[in-house]
Amino acid sequence: MCEGETEGDYLGLLEEKFGKEMRFHINPYTRAEGFKPLDAVERAIEERKRLYRTDRENVWVMIDRDEHVDIERAVVLARKNKIKVAFSHPSFDLWLWLHFAPGRPTGQGGNSSYLVSKLQGVTGFEGYAPKRDKRLLAPVRRDALSAGISQAIKLARKLDADCENGLCGPDRVAADGRHEPHHESCPILKRDPSTGVYVMLESLGFTTA
Repeated sequence: MCEGETEGDYLGLLEEKFGKEMRFHINPYTRAEGFKPLDAVERAIEERKRLYRTDRENVWVMIDRDEHVDIERAVVLARKNKIKVAFSHPSFDLWLWLHFAPGRPTGQGGNSSYLVSKLQGVTGFEGYAPKRDKRLLAPVRRDALSAGISQAIKLARKLDADCENGLCGPDRVAADGRHEPHHESCPILKRDPSTGVYVMLESLGFTTA
């Protein structure tokens, strides 16, 4: 379940470029007007009920910090209903930028404008901007992102390893067996910058190798 079309485009890219070779299938659910985090989780819960039992353990929602006010409730509801969450702070643009970033990004204070400006400096992303052109359908964008996946995972893992909470880390496993990099004492709204998209990709078989 994707909050917006950009996320859906990215999942489509993974399916197109790597699905057959790595033996996975992604069925993204998006809508043009997007979802609020709580709406996305509620829809994921309903969609999960329609799946075969063997497929129910790998249902994800992709949500961003942005300016949303229902994130904490959405995450609690997701966990209660066995929905996995790929949360990005300040936005999914962070995950995209990690494909090209020369090093560890700094906190953005909940604002992704800086990330958008950095992406605009990448070949093929010159016109990338909210409410204008955030789609990832152009071959030049898809090829560039495909080539940077390993780097994005590596940098995202480093962000979690450097979390100021001190109890978090990319390989942490929660008491209930979930792969959960951030400790329950780590406030989700303060995980800036961070993105859990890499955890979802690792579950599909992607690595930093």
